[in-house]
Amino acid sequence: MNSFYKKIIHYLSRSIAMNTKVSNIIGIFLNIGPSGSSYNIGLRYVNSRV
Repeated sequence: MNSFYKKIIHYLSRSIAMNTKVSNIIGIFLNIGPSGSSYNIGLRYVNSRV
């Protein structure tokens, strides 16, 4: 059961990472800077938990 949760967390973290890349690109085009920095912090937290 534990590995099942790890698979879910891995999938979620991977999709968050993809969303971060997209939002960073959008932020660069809109001159906002990296708008996915909160995603990166959350991703680092999830990876440290696993």
